[in-house]
Amino acid sequence: MKDYNRAIELAPDNASIYYNRGVLYVSQKDYDLALKDYDTSIRLNPANVSALYNRGRLFQFKHDFVPAQADFSEAIRLAPKAAILYRERGSVYLRVNQFQRALDDENEAVKLEPAMAYAYYLRGIAYAKLGDNDKASADTQKAVQLDPKLLQFIKLNGQSLAPPSAQ
Repeated sequence: MKDYNRAIELAPDNASIYYNRGVLYVSQKDYDLALKDYDTSIRLNPANVSALYNRGRLFQFKHDFVPAQADFSEAIRLAPKAAILYRERGSVYLRVNQFQRALDDENEAVKLEPAMAYAYYLRGIAYAKLGDNDKASADTQKAVQLDPKLLQFIKLNGQSLAPPSAQ
């Protein structure tokens, strides 16, 4: 941490240093300081997709879904071929009961990265919420086929939206 602080003293306009220190703060579970550093990184470099993604994830973690959705949308504008961005924004849409929007984003995630198991899982939830249980079941099965660890996760958590790595 001392190295990052010193680097900021020497180069206070370097967005990457704030971003990297933000990542370190997250690893230390100091989410408020991480958010502050992500904010600064994005202010200095608004095109930093990684900072937008990580700040969006942090907003999700804090259940602050409006800015999370905004960060993922901006990141998608900057990197429209990044499947993970659609997956995460789709997850936000699920959390705020915008099921069709969630479905649209998870469809795009699966189209861009057909092996993304968690996108199938989230798409299955969207289908279930929209009343299409056959497609929901098929997507859940596909998710488990791609990542067998999801089966235990689903059994333990039902339709939880948190990925297994966040547990």
